[in-house]
Amino acid sequence: MSFEQGTLTFRMMAMPRPFGMDAVSAFAKDAAGSLDAADETPRRGWVTGRHLLDTAINEGSAFFGGRFRLQLREIVRKVPTALLKAQCKLEEIAVCAANERTFLKASERAEIRQEVLERLLPKMPPSIKAYPFVYEPGAHHLYLGATAETAFDVFNGALSSTLGFGGYVADAAWHANDLARISESDFAAENFAPEERRAAAGDEEEAQAHFGREFLTWLWSEAESRDGEVDAGEAGKIGVLVEGPLAFERAGNGAHSVLLSRGAPEVSAEAKTCLAAGKLLKSARLTFSADRDTAWRFQFDADGFVVRAMQMPKGEMRLDAASRFLDRMTLLDRWRDILLALFGRFLALRKDPARWRKTAEKMRGWVASMPERA
Repeated sequence: MSFEQGTLTFRMMAMPRPFGMDAVSAFAKDAAGSLDAADETPRRGWVTGRHLLDTAINEGSAFFGGRFRLQLREIVRKVPTALLKAQCKLEEIAVCAANERTFLKASERAEIRQEVLERLLPKMPPSIKAYPFVYEPGAHHLYLGATAETAFDVFNGALSSTLGFGGYVADAAWHANDLARISESDFAAENFAPEERRAAAGDEEEAQAHFGREFLTWLWSEAESRDGEVDAGEAGKIGVLVEGPLAFERAGNGAHSVLLSRGAPEVSAEAKTCLAAGKLLKSARLTFSADRDTAWRFQFDADGFVVRAMQMPKGEMRLDAASRFLDRMTLLDRWRDILLALFGRFLALRKDPARWRKTAEKMRGWVASMPERA
């Protein structure tokens, strides 16, 4: 995945402090080695954002458009499972025939497997994986082009080894603490089922809150109730559109997770059924529109603040490559400001018991007013 063009898939990473003045030399010191060194153990090192074989990291190559643009490269040699099994079987048949035997002991098969593996492994081309990131000098966050938790752990471990400090997953829980100094563990779970249905969800009343899911459900309600225009504070009035596929989740009896896709699930009776059962919206396709020419369309995972397949605004096209990249990253920063402004509005309501009680009741009325049938 490239940050320079096409759609963006990423997660945000919070940094405890900015990169130091010696960051470029630190990345250069831990630059990736030769592909020839690849073996069955994953080997990792840094390369520039230009391509996966560019290990010459310096002031000129580490930056693009005024920002760090590097990748953590991982190489490993693997023998395809089907090939390994076939070669082992071939060897086993030959050994049995040579010794006039009908079967081999497990230890003998294991020995054959190891010999075949050692013979084939050097002949295998190395597989390459990359974790790209973009960082603005002086900032306390970066954008990581990988979304899985395991990928984050690998990247953060390498970053910590290189810089001497790592970062944190900037998910809903982290931003709640950063923006409003509140923790999910201090709040009971919320659901927006109508009053007559809430008794059935009573087993959830003492469970921990999920701010990401509550936020996304609240944002959907705000957009529907205000003709698609939501107040984002200093970011201004933002057009918000919520579309499918929609993923709902709630622990308890019955189905924990429900995915509604195809057609228009956002206006379906099934969506109302999920909300009326106490489920919260966990994932949806969102569109943020700042003006007629500036819109971001993306799949949003509310728990992890993970973004997939983001379609960026066009921006200014008559620019050189570095300037286009800077323009693109400036637009991405603007999107982040909008998202956090909206989340900040939600948190201000959530931490105020009286205001939240009114907000939750309003949202229950919204759920009750949704269509009964498709």
